[in-house]
Amino acid sequence: GNSLYNNYNKRDKSAQHIRVNHVKLHNKTSEIQSKPRIFCMITTTYANHESKAIHVRNTWAKRCDRHLFLSSRDNASLPAVRLCDTDDRPHLWCKTKEGMRYIYDKYIDDYDWFLKADDDSYVIMENLRHFLAQHQPHEPLYFGCKLQYRDVVYMSGGAGYVLSRAAVRQFVTAGIGNFTDSSQCLAGTDTGVEDLEMGKCLQHIGVTAGDSRDDSQMARFLPFDPMHMVLPNIDINQIAPWFKSYSVYPHRSGPGCCSPTLISFHYVPINIMYLMDFLLYHVNVMR
Repeated sequence: GNSLYNNYNKRDKSAQHIRVNHVKLHNKTSEIQSKPRIFCMITTTYANHESKAIHVRNTWAKRCDRHLFLSSRDNASLPAVRLCDTDDRPHLWCKTKEGMRYIYDKYIDDYDWFLKADDDSYVIMENLRHFLAQHQPHEPLYFGCKLQYRDVVYMSGGAGYVLSRAAVRQFVTAGIGNFTDSSQCLAGTDTGVEDLEMGKCLQHIGVTAGDSRDDSQMARFLPFDPMHMVLPNIDINQIAPWFKSYSVYPHRSGPGCCSPTLISFHYVPINIMYLMDFLLYHVNVMR
C-alpha cells in the first residue's frame, strides 16, 4: 500500500495558478509580496505513524516551510518528536503545549507563523500563505475556525489554527511559562481539551482571535471533511448540532459552504488526501 503512495509523492510537480471547480489555489509569488514562512506542527500517535502521518507528510505537509509531527515516539523519517508518553485524546493538550515550547526553543526566529493541525487535517498551504501575507507576525494573533464555549473564544483544533510568532512567544513565556494562574493557562497539567485550553490561555494573555473569513464572510478553516461540507443534500448544522451552537459565525452547507480561497478541512481519510492533492496540483482546468 505505502509504495503506491510513495511513488505518487515523487511525481508531484509545482502547481500552476489553477482553479479546480470552486477552489482557487494561490501560489504565484508575485501575489505574495513577503512570503510568510510557516512551520507546521501536526499532532499524531505512535500507532498512526504509518497509517496516517506518513500520508500527511506525502501530501500537504511537504508544502510547509518545515513540518514536525508531535508524538509519543521519535521518528526521524516523518519526522516526529516524542513530547509526551501517552497517546490518548486528553494528552493532545500535552503534545500541543509541549510542541509550542519545543518550537519556541528551537525555531521561533526562523519562521513567521506556526500552524497546529491534526493527522487527519488537510491544509492548502498556498491559500494559508496568501491569507497570512495580509497580517503581521510581530502582532500577537491567531486564526482558525472560531468557536465559543461560555466566555471562551477559541479555534477548532481539527480544522487547524495558526499562531503568529508573537503569539507563540507570548504563549510560552507569559502563558504556560507563568504558573501563577493555572486556571487560565494549564501549564502544570498534561491533560485537557486542547483547543479550548489553548483558546482560554491565549485569550487570558491578550492574543487576538482573528477573523479568517473572506470578504464575503465565507469560511476558510473547516472542522469537517469535504463530503459533509459540500454535498448539496447534507446540512452540517443538523448532522453536528454542536457546531451551530459553538460556532461564532453562521455556516452554510452545500456547494456554497466555503470560501473559494479555503484553507483547511478536518476528518479527511488518507484516500481523500491523495485525491485532493491530485485535483489541486496535477489537474489543469482549461478556461
